[in-house]
Amino acid sequence: MSQLREEKDALRAELDASQVAVDEHERYLTEVSGSLLDGALAERRIGLVLLDDVPEGTVTELADSFTQAGAEVVARVRVTERWTAEDDQVFRSALAARLVEYLEPSVDLSASVDEILAAALAQALAGKDPAAPLTPSANAAILAELLGAEDGPLVEGDVDAGPVDAVVVVGPSYEPPADDAEPLTEEEQRTAEGVLRAHAAIALAAQQRSEGAILVVDEHSDRDVVAYVRDSDDLAERISTVTRFSSVSGRLSTVLGLGSRIALRVGHYGFDAGADSAAAPRTELPPVDRTPVVVPPGDDETQTDDGDDGADDGADASAGDEATGETEDAG
Repeated sequence: MSQLREEKDALRAELDASQVAVDEHERYLTEVSGSLLDGALAERRIGLVLLDDVPEGTVTELADSFTQAGAEVVARVRVTERWTAEDDQVFRSALAARLVEYLEPSVDLSASVDEILAAALAQALAGKDPAAPLTPSANAAILAELLGAEDGPLVEGDVDAGPVDAVVVVGPSYEPPADDAEPLTEEEQRTAEGVLRAHAAIALAAQQRSEGAILVVDEHSDRDVVAYVRDSDDLAERISTVTRFSSVSGRLSTVLGLGSRIALRVGHYGFDAGADSAAAPRTELPPVDRTPVVVPPGDDETQTDDGDDGADDGADASAGDEATGETEDAG
């Protein structure tokens, strides 16, 4: 009995020491974060897309980190349950048929409903009037209104507060299943897969229709959207990810990782499975160019990050086609 008590006390002491080390590491990062972030995203306008409820304090801390980097979070939107609810499939299909005519550039004819909705959300946030770069384009304003319609909103929040330059997509976190938990049924697996596919489509569309995007989750598990992206050869080459974003190190990687993605560098950051680096590097970006441009009638307002009409990549969130080369500009 005495030996068991001693082992228990030793284990507790070891855990306490580990927690102290973690706390000291976080305190150090907090103290140096200002110099690491200063000017990293100067004058960039950021949009936050929440795929689930996120504590207000966590969102505020993330927004503060972007402020330290010289950026401004101008839009915060939350995707509602109707985005993936099985009972709303007919509603989403009908809405997608209306949205598709306002997408610039258009999506491929084979694009799924999830991909059309994701493209609409990304354009609603990032679509800008070339002649007035701080004003949403006419079609972006229409898409924002349709997505947030009071009779059945798919998104809530200031979706019409754009245009944004870049997007952070915050995915839901899931508790790992208990060891004795029953495995998912085939129907439950299909439903879960559908939700992950729809959420990944949002991150991919945000990447294609803005300067850059990054997908983050807090507590990481093999059931979340970051795991889904990292396990996909196609998506992992195109969408940057971060785990444990609510920690100081996670917020640093979210901000700096977004800067790297704007510079066309994909990375997966954190200490969890699928990460290729513990922390994101700082990348020096050119100044934001908001010079008004007069677009001749009939020309598209925007170009995708992948340098084509966006149709092929819009379908890739679920189809998994080969990635194309990426360019620096987006609309």
